[in-house]
Amino acid sequence: MGQVVKFFGWLLLAVGGTLVVFGHLAQGYVYGWDNLWKQLTADPLATALYLLAFAPGGLLYGFGVLVDYWGRKSDEKWAAKQAQTQSEKDADQAVS
Repeated sequence: MGQVVKFFGWLLLAVGGTLVVFGHLAQGYVYGWDNLWKQLTADPLATALYLLAFAPGGLLYGFGVLVDYWGRKSDEKWAAKQAQTQSEKDADQAVS
């Protein structure tokens, strides 16, 4: 599950990066770097939306990492409990 969440996080990060590159950096190449600041301030909403695409991507990726971590911890606890149960069964069989 964590891999799926991390995939969608990477996907949103890639979309945000693509929007920044093709939305502003390409305009800098086309219209000149001296006009880039004018382009950024002329449409601040678009600039904010491009940059805000990184926030959910980062959050999703971070949540995917946490899900993987919690899954590993849960598996370790389950394996320890199973080992304890098996050792108790072995001890009961040795006594009887």
